[in-house]
Parts: sequence; structure tokens; C-alpha cells
Amino acid sequence: MIAHRQGRVRIDVSTQQDGSALTGLLDLRSHRMTLLSGVTGMEGMAVEVDLPPKFRFLDLPPQAQFVGADMVATEPCGVWRVGEKGTSKSLEVCLTDDGIPLRMRGGPGGDSAGFEVTELERVAQDPARFAVPAGTSVTRIPRGMQKLLPGLME
Repeated sequence: MIAHRQGRVRIDVSTQQDGSALTGLLDLRSHRMTLLSGVTGMEGMAVEVDLPPKFRFLDLPPQAQFVGADMVATEPCGVWRVGEKGTSKSLEVCLTDDGIPLRMRGGPGGDSAGFEVTELERVAQDPARFAVPAGTSVTRIPRGMQKLLPGLME
């Protein structure tokens, strides 16, 4: 699940295999992300990292091309592509007019990784959902060590 409120984004991910969960709280203004663990035995623990300077949650790169319109979860969206379809560097995103990513696909064949929204609800968001819960032990990962996190730092 993805929620957005005033420059803050909350992403909740759970796995189907073991039901473990991970919550990412992104502060787009300070370029920081806090990852809260929902893994049994690690509740109440989190790590904080800096997001790369070029990180944008909703911005497409300038070379993105509009390739059509679609409908995802009963919402109309524009389909944008970066890179040549079917290559390992391809990315296709379906965005609403107000910037909500409803579907993302990428990689060889165009479908090897990504997500698709199954339900979208436009409601007021509780600010507490975008804050680290009281009592959570947050470990700040030093900038030099953040490069060890695969896929986060350039």
C-alpha cells in the first residue's frame, strides 16, 4: 500500500511467502527514508538512510515518452515508457493526472518486476501514519555505509 501526504510517503510491503512486512516512510523534503521492520522479533526497530540526491518519487526522467492511456483500479492513467521495451533497462509506468503511480513494470520482457494497484481510495490521511511510532529504536546508517545497500545509492 502506498499513501502520500504533504511531501511524505508511506509504503507498506508484505510478502506472500511468510507474511513478513516492511514499512518505508519517505520524507521527500529532507530526502530521508526510515525503514520499519515488521519481521517477528524485530518489531520496534528501524533504520534511517539518506535518499540519493536525484531521487524523485513521482518524477519521470525527461526521456520518458507518453505511449497511451489505460485504466488501473478503475482510475484512468497515462502510460509512460523509459528505455526500449523488452530490454533490461526498460520501465513502464501508468500515472494518474495528479501523479499517483498505479502500475510499474520493468526489465527484460517488460513484465519481470513491478507492481499494480488493485484499489485506490482518495481520502484524508492521518499524519500519524507518516511518523515513526513512539518507542521505535531508529539506527541512522552513516552516509558512507549507505552505498552498501543494493539499489538505493548510485
